[in-house]
Formats: sequence, C-alpha cells, structure tokens
Amino acid sequence: MTWTLLNPNENQSATILDSITPDAITTHVTYRDGDGKTVRSAVNRATRKPSS
Repeated sequence: MTWTLLNPNENQSATILDSITPDAITTHVTYRDGDGKTVRSAVNRATRKPSS
C-alpha cells in the first residue's frame, strides 16, 4: 500500500505501519518535522465483529 500526505507542512513526513492479524488491523501513523521531531501520532484499530 502506498500512502501520500495531502497538503503536508513544510519538511513534514509520515511513517505508517499496518499490523494485520486474523481479528484486527492496527495502523500507527507518526508525523515528523524536518528535524525528526514527532509532531503528531495516531493509532487506529479495526476489529472483526464476533461471529454469531
């Protein structure tokens, strides 16, 4: 998968790490400025709905 930042701030970059298991997908996103300082990070998790 390829991710592209839309309207990034000057010298900003992002690292995106997806972890996929049979029951969940977890995405870690870290944004860094030109000096390598973390300016924002987020974790998103989607889990499988239990079967009936």
